[in-house]
Amino acid sequence: PHGKKTQRKSYVPLSPTQNAVSFSLYKMTLPEDRLLNDSDVIYLDDPRLNLLYSITAKVDKTLKFEDVKFFCELEFGEKVRLLVYDHKGDNVEDCTITAVASF
Repeated sequence: PHGKKTQRKSYVPLSPTQNAVSFSLYKMTLPEDRLLNDSDVIYLDDPRLNLLYSITAKVDKTLKFEDVKFFCELEFGEKVRLLVYDHKGDNVEDCTITAVASF
């Protein structure tokens, strides 16, 4: 649906020594008559997956580890965008975006 967003989900670093967190957007190619089910398990080495881009956000080391949190959501429009927000809900500014393929 054009202009719609998914529900925001929160993510935290795995350890206090982690300096950055990466989020990636993949596109899966399926036959026209095939849909995914909630019970389907997909692994990153699945050849049907194509990495579109990754966002690597730096962890704010001025925060206590338990306060570090990121939020992600997808926005649908002419293109699908992966949006990443910091613990305050602001767009992540201190990040690197790596585009792998166009979509």
